[in-house]
Amino acid sequence: MRSLVVSMMMVGALGAGPATADDNTPDPAKARPVVPLRVQLVMTRLQAEKKIASYPYVFTVTTTHAGQIRMGTEVPIAVSMKDGSVSFQYRNVGANLECNAEALDNGRFRLSINMENSSLGDLRNVGKEVDVPMFVTRNTRSDVILRDGETQTYSSATDPASGEVVKVDVTLTVLK
Repeated sequence: MRSLVVSMMMVGALGAGPATADDNTPDPAKARPVVPLRVQLVMTRLQAEKKIASYPYVFTVTTTHAGQIRMGTEVPIAVSMKDGSVSFQYRNVGANLECNAEALDNGRFRLSINMENSSLGDLRNVGKEVDVPMFVTRNTRSDVILRDGETQTYSSATDPASGEVVKVDVTLTVLK
């Protein structure tokens, strides 16, 4: 039985014809075009429809290479150890953005965006005169489909504690 399987495999391989160097070459008609894009994300904070702050982030991506922005500060956080000593862990506070782009048909592009924006909140007393920082973090991850020059609201959310509205708009520009 084993020799039958091997023989069938060899016949199948022989019937396939000789292998060439071009067998692994991608078909140029199916290759993804490399299109440079400028992506602008604007995070706007609103309180009762009044703009509190606006944070623009601009970076360049292509349809074959993602873009990233990492900007912030590492904040030390004291951690009590079992032996009574104190060590420090660090948490990044700031902006972390990632964007991948894919060319679609009819001049459209799919942008896959991951955005995190964090900041220090108030200090909270946890006892024995120990204050620890609170962190405010806003995360969003989604896809948006745009054409050259279009702007779209990427996300919008209301903080249930403060009533603050955070809105993120994305604009796409095809670079020539």
